[in-house]
Amino acid sequence: MHGRCWDTNVLNDSKMTNSMLNVATAVKGVRAEKENVILIDNGDTYQGTPVSSYQLSLQKQGKTDLPNPMALSLKEIGYDAATVGNHEFNYAWDLMNDVRAYLADGTKGNAVTSLCANLYYDGSDGVHAKGENVFTPYMFKTFTVGGKDYKIAIIGFENTDCPRWDVPDNYPGIVFTHPDNTTGSMAWEAEKYIAAVKAEGADFIIVAYHSGLGDGAAPEDIVFGTNSENQVLSMIKNTEGIGMVIAGHDHSTGYSGTKYEDKAGNEVIVVNGGGNNLTSTTFAINEDGTISLKAHEDLALKNYDADAALKEKIQPYVTLASEYVDKVFGTIKEGDWSTSTKFYLEQTDTIDLINRAQISRGSVYMAAKYDTEEKVAALYEKTGLDHLTVDCSSTSVVVSGNYTVQPGEMSMKDIYRLYKYDNTLYLIPMTGTQIKEALEFNAATHLSVNTSSGTPVFSTTDDNFTNPIFYGLDFEYDMSKEAYSRITNLKFADGREVDPAKTYIMAVNNYHLGNTSGPFADYTTTDAVWSQTDDLGGGVVQDLIAEFVADETAKNGGVSPAPSHWKLVYTGEITVGEATGKYIGDLVSDPTKLADGDTVMIHYPAGNALVSNVASGTKLAPAADLTTGKDQIGTDNETVLFTVKKDGEYFLFVDADGKYMTSGATGNSLSMTDEKSEYSLWSFEATEGGFHIRNVNAAYNGNKNQALEFYGGFTTYGLSSGGSAYIFNLYKIPTACEHKNTEVRGKVEATCTKDGYTGDTYCTDCGEKLADGKAIPALGHDWSAWVTVYQPTCATEGLKVRTCARCNETEEAVIAKTETCLAAEYKDIDLKDWYHEEVEFALANGLMNGVGNNSFDPNGKLTRAMLVTVLYRYEGSPSVEGLENPFKDVPAKEWYTDAVLWAASNGIVNGTGDGKFSPEDNITREQVATIFHRYNKVPAGKGDLTVFPDAGTVDAYAVDAMKWAVGEGIINGSDGKLDPLGNATRAQIAAIFYRYITK
Repeated sequence: MHGRCWDTNVLNDSKMTNSMLNVATAVKGVRAEKENVILIDNGDTYQGTPVSSYQLSLQKQGKTDLPNPMALSLKEIGYDAATVGNHEFNYAWDLMNDVRAYLADGTKGNAVTSLCANLYYDGSDGVHAKGENVFTPYMFKTFTVGGKDYKIAIIGFENTDCPRWDVPDNYPGIVFTHPDNTTGSMAWEAEKYIAAVKAEGADFIIVAYHSGLGDGAAPEDIVFGTNSENQVLSMIKNTEGIGMVIAGHDHSTGYSGTKYEDKAGNEVIVVNGGGNNLTSTTFAINEDGTISLKAHEDLALKNYDADAALKEKIQPYVTLASEYVDKVFGTIKEGDWSTSTKFYLEQTDTIDLINRAQISRGSVYMAAKYDTEEKVAALYEKTGLDHLTVDCSSTSVVVSGNYTVQPGEMSMKDIYRLYKYDNTLYLIPMTGTQIKEALEFNAATHLSVNTSSGTPVFSTTDDNFTNPIFYGLDFEYDMSKEAYSRITNLKFADGREVDPAKTYIMAVNNYHLGNTSGPFADYTTTDAVWSQTDDLGGGVVQDLIAEFVADETAKNGGVSPAPSHWKLVYTGEITVGEATGKYIGDLVSDPTKLADGDTVMIHYPAGNALVSNVASGTKLAPAADLTTGKDQIGTDNETVLFTVKKDGEYFLFVDADGKYMTSGATGNSLSMTDEKSEYSLWSFEATEGGFHIRNVNAAYNGNKNQALEFYGGFTTYGLSSGGSAYIFNLYKIPTACEHKNTEVRGKVEATCTKDGYTGDTYCTDCGEKLADGKAIPALGHDWSAWVTVYQPTCATEGLKVRTCARCNETEEAVIAKTETCLAAEYKDIDLKDWYHEEVEFALANGLMNGVGNNSFDPNGKLTRAMLVTVLYRYEGSPSVEGLENPFKDVPAKEWYTDAVLWAASNGIVNGTGDGKFSPEDNITREQVATIFHRYNKVPAGKGDLTVFPDAGTVDAYAVDAMKWAVGEGIINGSDGKLDPLGNATRAQIAAIFYRYITK
């Protein structure tokens, strides 16, 4: 849930409809319907919003006693277990241990078990044995059904790739797979714990695994950092015994509810809420005692209101976070601030500001830490440094959307738009040689150039998150040179030479420090000479930026641009080859001009690969078997060919099997589907070096910014600024069409009132329109005979309708009032009384008769049998042949027998208990409302009963029905009161039917 515990984003005041407040309401609804419920959180719980992360920062610094609001939400909602997610390791180990201790404390509300079976101690702390579990690996929930106990086992697993992303200080002496698990396979881990829970009598096994689906690799083929991150499918295919898997991490709902076969051929359902949905999976106890899937649905949290009680408890955290993010720290001065968002490919003032803050504040804190001659001497001796000032800095591209620094006040809200993740800073000693090696590594692994067009197009490759942007160094990446020989003209920004043997200070955030995919993989926190975590007791990079802005404002009246000088160049000679192969495509300059039937290839320039229709887990695999020429691409690979289909202003990509390239509903997945859906529609947006291919309808958190992306395969993800992973080009296969295949499009059938159209003739091979169609005149209505809806009376007009046999349109007409007053024939009816019009209506329409002796008995009490009989007549007295009589006090062939049988079979009456219907009992007003409500089969009404002084006397079973009856104006009260328990009179029933039928 990534810190979402409030219904508003305090950074931009936008509505947040997938918070824990919505979860609380949804869970209450589920628990109201079902008795045996297990509620599991699948990790990545705390990071993501200032409401949560600011409390963690304060807690780490010892400035608050409040528990974390997300942890509070888990306890208040009543979660049974919380799996550990990878973002839990963004924070200090002791801090997260405090959070987990609060979760486990049953004296402070519901106890929530932190589950993780694949975290083990490595034996280095001298306290825990090597291979000892760090967390509770699994738990049981026991339910009693039909007098028998059933044990449900829940095994928790964490993502194995945390060491790629977070510093070891956040998982000290801990490994993410068992020491004996040599491949890092989660199938290995699962087999171990499946056996354990079965030995303890588990009847059903749920695995809550903070990982994405992945590609189902065999255990021996798992390679850390390559295919180890997402192993759900691999775990299922290589084990037996799991009944259900809760996935996460990849935020993909595209496969939620899908069943996959384990190694024995048994189906295992996999669910994934994606951060937007609460997955609800129901299992049934079978007659043989086994447990099987009954139903699954993803409950969209946006459909549930915020829980008021939980909202009140979260409010203090929101107040703290709002005050924090609203605080203005200083001013950005007028100046030539760049607005470029190509952060990876050129110098930008926006990224420079982050690095400048890290250098400036790092230097201040170095001086504060090493404040004596003894401390300085010890530092110099240990590291080889001869100064305390920070020389250079690197940072991630962590900008939110298209934000760029511009003149004006800068608040923490602006700073979070500049730097959206809760990273911390470390200062690392590095020699000049090591600094150059870091730059070379970055140029070789994270940057690329494509020269197939004759002009160099620079791009980033694969994992942009670990691509650092440097400051304090002037240099060029010459991408024409061999890898690891690309850094030229390297100096410090102040003009100093970079001495290969001398030691300098580099500022690095915790995400990059030690990350196996980045240039600082060989460094750890133990190399740091200063850090926010250890030397400030906590805090985040955003705090340093705020301090820098405040300091510059105090000294200079604000922050001015101070550009870094690095750039990408290509100094070598470009030789354009020749595209060869069975299929040769020409570069499409404007893909919006593509037509139906065009055959195209989708090219990813940064990786020089083509999108194929071959599935790779939840992605499409890249195809690298291609040749390039001047604005051409050639290949023999048919899997990279897609036919373009137009859908209005949007486009579809269809393969040779007629399958559509389709995104997941929330992005983060891409597949070929048999059926076209709203997520099969694409649009194009021009950008430097190519086009963004946007999915028209896929949305994450309501934001429709999902675009085609390369990330170890082709998928869709939220479009990030400056990333070449989203840049594509299209190449069209030229064809000369003979128009052999045609179809008629735009055909419109004529209707009764509108003209039709024969349709235009198109070539299905090339999409060209070959002939225009013709208009078809409107047909006119084919009316049926008039049918009377209800008869007129001396007081009211009647109503009749007729229907068109072609279009089903209906036409109404009134029937004039009659001159004869039927009620006048009854000696006990006062034609001036309030009920005359209603009784007249009941008599005219055959709903009610007199009671004999020339009387109608308007004030007489209505019996249960009478009401059901009136309803039965109104329904047209349908046949009751074959219906069983459920009531022992309803004899056969009574005047009301057929009516009672009909009403009982349709759920309109339930009887009065003990197998009786009590036909002669007087019926109360609330019973009348209830029977009418059941007859209508509608939800609870919205009528306001509180306007009646006796509203509280309505029995609980009748409240919804009375609200409906009052809201519809069918029951209006009696002498200003609702009188729910009063006996209904015959005149009142006539009035109720009159209002019901004519309303």
